[in-house]
Amino acid sequence: MWVVLLLTTGAVQAQKKAVTDSVRVGNSVLTADDSTIVNGADTVRISEKKTAEIRKIIPRQATIRSAILPGLGQIYNGQPWKVPFVYAALGTEVYLIIDFNKKYLKFESAYRTAYEDKSTGENAKTAVVRIKRDGQWQDVRFGVAQLKTITDIYHRYRDLNVILMAAFWALNAVEANVAAHLKTFDMSDDLSMQVKPMLIPNLAGGPPIVGAKLTLTIK
Repeated sequence: MWVVLLLTTGAVQAQKKAVTDSVRVGNSVLTADDSTIVNGADTVRISEKKTAEIRKIIPRQATIRSAILPGLGQIYNGQPWKVPFVYAALGTEVYLIIDFNKKYLKFESAYRTAYEDKSTGENAKTAVVRIKRDGQWQDVRFGVAQLKTITDIYHRYRDLNVILMAAFWALNAVEANVAAHLKTFDMSDDLSMQVKPMLIPNLAGGPPIVGAKLTLTIK
């Protein structure tokens, strides 16, 4: 009888000591010496390097960077794969601007020559321009009216592509801003506004009416 009583008393004291010396939280045990024993893989420890890489993306910073240098905002957003598309569009516009400007200057010079020509005869008020036809370079004589029309066309094409390049530049900054906002968008359940389906009682006594409930949460 005494043996059983002593064993029971010892077990109770050991249990009290275990409760006093440790606290169980989920699958983890916090002991008196502040050490933690994890029985299950319920947490993931992030290295210092990864922690240093984690930062909040600021849309304003992404916009400014892309406005200064196209593609820089996309890199800031962690989307470097977009940079080749940005420079493909801008590079195409740069090529077209240079090409149309060369043609404009060539025909503009020929137009001035023909316009200022004071000679008389069959070739009066004309100028020769070297152009590419059917894959071959040829010297072609144009009249002053033709030269004026062609000069205006290349001038218009050049200016149009300058505008398009500026538009692509601005679009690149806008895209960086939108992407940054999407990356920082709150996708948690605690949204400011929620739309949920609900059943509205039918006052006429029929089946309930399917509707929607709008919940606005002030954070």
